[in-house]
Amino acid sequence: MKQISADRIKGSILGSLVADCAATPLHWVYDGTIVAKAVGKHKTEPEFHPDYISKYYHPEPGSLSTYGEENLALLNSLAGANKFDIENYKQKIRELFTNPKYEKKGSERPVGYLNKCIRHFLSTNGSSTPDDDQANCYAKIPPLVCLYAGHPDFIKIITDCIKVTQSDQIALDYGLLAARLLEKILLCDDDNINIENIMQELAKEDQLFSKTLEQIDSVTEENTLHKLIPILSSEDSSAILQLGNSCHLPGNFELSTYFIRSLENNDNYKSRIRRCIVATGDNCSRILFIGSCLGAINGLKGIPDEWINKTKDYKQYEKLADSIVDARKQLIQKLNG
Repeated sequence: MKQISADRIKGSILGSLVADCAATPLHWVYDGTIVAKAVGKHKTEPEFHPDYISKYYHPEPGSLSTYGEENLALLNSLAGANKFDIENYKQKIRELFTNPKYEKKGSERPVGYLNKCIRHFLSTNGSSTPDDDQANCYAKIPPLVCLYAGHPDFIKIITDCIKVTQSDQIALDYGLLAARLLEKILLCDDDNINIENIMQELAKEDQLFSKTLEQIDSVTEENTLHKLIPILSSEDSSAILQLGNSCHLPGNFELSTYFIRSLENNDNYKSRIRRCIVATGDNCSRILFIGSCLGAINGLKGIPDEWINKTKDYKQYEKLADSIVDARKQLIQKLNG
């Protein structure tokens, strides 16, 4: 294992969570016209939108999405145990998701929402969902990758973590693939990060990622969605139409990879996450991973102060990220004897 700067580890963990909080008000809105109207109504940027328009749940302002909370459960476990411990992680899932806020009261939207794999986990005393090919598998893993990037047992650790809640083979394959992509970004030298080179290297090593890039390359420009959502570019609209914007894999990961791959030198965290927020559908699962990759590249400096101030529990998340930095140092010392 090699050292990774504390700035980039914290940037990856916090870049993920802040982006998720920014996107949550517009989570799971599949109708592009609704997204466009919501953003236009207040004449503001899409992040931390004042109206929570998802029909599924209504979190408190500045709070995490249901995917972000899965990420947080893992982060809590890693920070508390200083390592990945399956039983400790299971306990953190129970502690976080056994909460009255997930209960629906009459016709009102609940404050929180339980995804399929979490519902199954809680109702079966901690067993994994065998038939869930959704994006939870990789939306939650950034803190684990930050702790174990470069570790000789990296693949086993990531796989064991995913299997706690999802044992579907598609989820296992794409969760591990996403972890390997983020790992490669983190292990690059600070001044030598080229996204296209990293992706091409991974494509040579992994046939599934090669197929992912082929799917992105096959996207052709179509203007149907662009006409419905003027705030989207025709390129982004075409990608959404052809790769899909739902929770399911492989489309969800392919669209995430599309946004990461299309990074340009003049792009920053703010502009990239804004593009992803208005990309409709299951934007939060994608944004957790995209925000983590952006944070791993640019460190903390890329995260806007005004977004940090709007993130409800940022100070708590920062302390947890500091714990991961310390735990990684201890792990490297242990491996090096």
